[in-house]
Amino acid sequence: MRHHHYYSDGFAIFFIVTLLALIMYSAFSNPYGRMSRVKNPFETRRQGRTIALLKHFNLKVCKSFFWHGFAYAKCAWHIVSNVCAGEKARSRSLEGVIRDIHKVRFNPKRPYLISGDHFNVFYPRNLGVFYYATLDPRTALGKSDWENRQRIYLQTVAYAIAAFTKNGDCTTTIVPVGPRAVSCINIYHYPSDALYGVLFGLSTLIDNSFFVKRYPFESENSFGLETKTAAGNLLEENRDALALLVTKYYNRVFDTETGLIKRDIHISSAKDITVRTSAFYDNVIFWKTFMLARTLGIENIPAVDLPKLKTRILETYWQETEGYFLEDSSSEGVAGKYYSADWLVAYFTGFLDVTKSDERRYLERATLYTIQEGIDMPFPLRYQQTNRASRQVPIVRLFVASYGGTAIWSFWGAEFIKVLVALSEYDNQHLFLERAARHIGAYSKNMVRYYGYPETYDTAGNMLRTPFYNSVRQTGWVVGYEQAVAMFKSMSTRLEVARSDSILESICTV
Repeated sequence: MRHHHYYSDGFAIFFIVTLLALIMYSAFSNPYGRMSRVKNPFETRRQGRTIALLKHFNLKVCKSFFWHGFAYAKCAWHIVSNVCAGEKARSRSLEGVIRDIHKVRFNPKRPYLISGDHFNVFYPRNLGVFYYATLDPRTALGKSDWENRQRIYLQTVAYAIAAFTKNGDCTTTIVPVGPRAVSCINIYHYPSDALYGVLFGLSTLIDNSFFVKRYPFESENSFGLETKTAAGNLLEENRDALALLVTKYYNRVFDTETGLIKRDIHISSAKDITVRTSAFYDNVIFWKTFMLARTLGIENIPAVDLPKLKTRILETYWQETEGYFLEDSSSEGVAGKYYSADWLVAYFTGFLDVTKSDERRYLERATLYTIQEGIDMPFPLRYQQTNRASRQVPIVRLFVASYGGTAIWSFWGAEFIKVLVALSEYDNQHLFLERAARHIGAYSKNMVRYYGYPETYDTAGNMLRTPFYNSVRQTGWVVGYEQAVAMFKSMSTRLEVARSDSILESICTV
């Protein structure tokens, strides 16, 4: 019994010492923390009319079992420690909250973009998903804000390329583990959208003209893109390495027999909390990744027939009777005809073009289904009607089951509003535009209420909080909201919507 007592005491001491070491080292290796010792491998500076990228040192990638384990533990600790924390904007006005978020999120003194709070490690998918609207100059708050957005975005792309080329493959997450070192890990599974994020970032730093066509609205801003030369040099320096990453991605996820994403693997994505099989989202991202590779002129990669792939995706996932896209190809998903709101990936990637009637019908019917099912209420957007907890990864199912189900996601909410506005020019004008107005109003009030642009809300519309998880409050995803508001103002003016409607009047003053 005495030996057992000693063993118990020894284990307790070991656990406490290990936990304290984890806490301290996590603080030192958190580039967004006050005690950070992390150095920036890249720096951006203004050189005349352009923004230049300077490299200070080569990132070290730690691949050992120990460092991978530390990286996972560090990610978990940041989530747990944030339950009683979370940054708030200082301002109490809508405009002030937006400015506060821009100031903290688009800070070029930091090495890379993050969503905020516990997500202080780097998710490269952010470049092409949650932060894809960053390089739209029309929503810049001024010259300084526009410069900062370009600088931090350029540094983030360079950071991802440096880590992935040294690692030899893409991962969902890049975790700083020292002043000049990172560990590349996969949260749950190999990513479908990390490489997409990198290629999207490179492409947009070179040419951001697509924003005007996809999101038509007027702006007084006339800021030009100042990263073309730096991004072009970054592409040339890493062209061969990027080709290898594209080829590995193709070999790992694509099934040459079915012509779609493999059905015998699971992939992490923006909805990585749910275990899916050859999801619609993942197939669209694959299509877009190879579209971007072609645009960037990356050679010596597998050939993909993009028009044929697009047709195959539409034929496989579109549910003509119901009017929406099937979530994935799993037996459960097919049998249950599962819907998921991340079908909106088809719009922001350009997979579907709202200006083409044969493609617009998919967007309109999926939007109407979302409305009819109440998935956009009290404001958008929940992933689906119920949690479907059994499909979520165990740790999420245990601690915050709604996260991948009925929780409201602000990023997808803004994307849904953009689709509502875009469709209002063609069909169901008043239904779509008035609904967009109501949803913008809800988000505007919530931003003042919560002093930020929260990542997620619960089903009732309150900022998501549980004993084990606290929503990120100041996400830079607010740039998507700003795009949505600008689109709405422009479209309501073009369509000469009656300003007597109190909701429309209040939104037009945002």
